[in-house]
Amino acid sequence: AANEYFQVKNAIIEFNTFVNCTQAFRINYNSSSSLTMPPIGTVIANNHIYNSSSSNTNVNIDLTNSTGMDVTWSNNLMNQGKYTNFNYTATQVISGKDAKMALAGTTINMYEPGIGSALLNYTTTENAEVTNDIRGRERGTAKLPGCSQLTGTISRAMPVKTEVGAGFYNNPSTGFKQTLSSADVDIYSDGTQLIARCSVPGNILVYDISGKKIIQNPLTEGTTVLNISKKGNYIVVFKSVSGFSTTTKIMIN
Repeated sequence: AANEYFQVKNAIIEFNTFVNCTQAFRINYNSSSSLTMPPIGTVIANNHIYNSSSSNTNVNIDLTNSTGMDVTWSNNLMNQGKYTNFNYTATQVISGKDAKMALAGTTINMYEPGIGSALLNYTTTENAEVTNDIRGRERGTAKLPGCSQLTGTISRAMPVKTEVGAGFYNNPSTGFKQTLSSADVDIYSDGTQLIARCSVPGNILVYDISGKKIIQNPLTEGTTVLNISKKGNYIVVFKSVSGFSTTTKIMIN
């Protein structure tokens, strides 16, 4: 339906850390008589919300036009804070736990969990593709909720705020290219197959028109052929190991 926006479908929001946010999660924001499509097929899991004050709102759900909303919550740690129109269970939200958060002393200072953190009691093996934390440490099979592990080798510097994010928001001016060029990766269809030629390694993700992910494969340099059995239009995303990405639309007929 043309309701002024694309409906959120099959989104996965995991392994994020929110520190002292006035509103960490606001779901179905700005729904109204015309904005009538709530998020569906969406998972919010393994996130960590840390508040030094109980006045912050952890979850705010706008109930206007929420019929059909389909959001699955799981293993989200939230030490304290308020909730609006959200009654959680113990498996959806773990509350009142001390994550032992402290400033990490990074150039762009951030909070990270410390020794004895309650996060250690709620690790997960989910999402095998999430292999490193925000500072490059290996996550292994015992991933902590949030964006940070407690141990491991730090191999990634914290980004400067003005160098990341959407161009219209922070106006990043890093001097780096923001997308891959056709010289780096060429993705196309011969009508029955998806063909990817890459000069850089990365991962390819294929989504059907409903937003469902149907393929996720690592790619090495060279040519890779992927079979898609069902006819239709698809969105293909290639993400290089260095973080650049490109998106294209293909048709299988």
